[in-house]
Amino acid sequence: MCSGAAFIIGLILLFRGNTRLFERNIPAAKMRAIGLILIAPFIIAVCAGFTLVSSIIDENATFDQMISDPTVQNVTLIEYGALGIALLLAAYNIFTIPKEPAGRVTAPSQAYSFDLPPAQPPRIMTVAEVAAYLRVTEADVIELIEAGKLGAARIGDTYRIAKIAVDDFMTRKDE
Repeated sequence: MCSGAAFIIGLILLFRGNTRLFERNIPAAKMRAIGLILIAPFIIAVCAGFTLVSSIIDENATFDQMISDPTVQNVTLIEYGALGIALLLAAYNIFTIPKEPAGRVTAPSQAYSFDLPPAQPPRIMTVAEVAAYLRVTEADVIELIEAGKLGAARIGDTYRIAKIAVDDFMTRKDE
């Protein structure tokens, strides 16, 4: 009965696309894998049932005699064991995906950060801090630096920008 319910849920998940579940965005490929995991206990139970029970079927045996046979009980144990393992694997696949805040969608090609700037920004800021301060993307800040519109010091492969340079940039008129 339980593996039948898991089978139906697995079929639904098998054909479902991207899904948001437990505050996690689960991609379609992972949903198909979870669906197959949930379908497996039912298939295992059916195969075990045909293999083991076919050996005890007797034309003269009653239903009560067949149910009380240890072989049938072994099939039930196999089914519940497979179901338990499948549920653990499905939960593992879901809960290893990191949580994402509700309502925040980021495109992989251009990640925008809408974090509020700190009340008092530091005197020297990183590109990420300037982007949050100006409410633009980090790529926009780097573009301003490389165009010479925003003064910055290059340290290795990163930039440090003075707050006064950012404030100066904001008060300047377009040239």
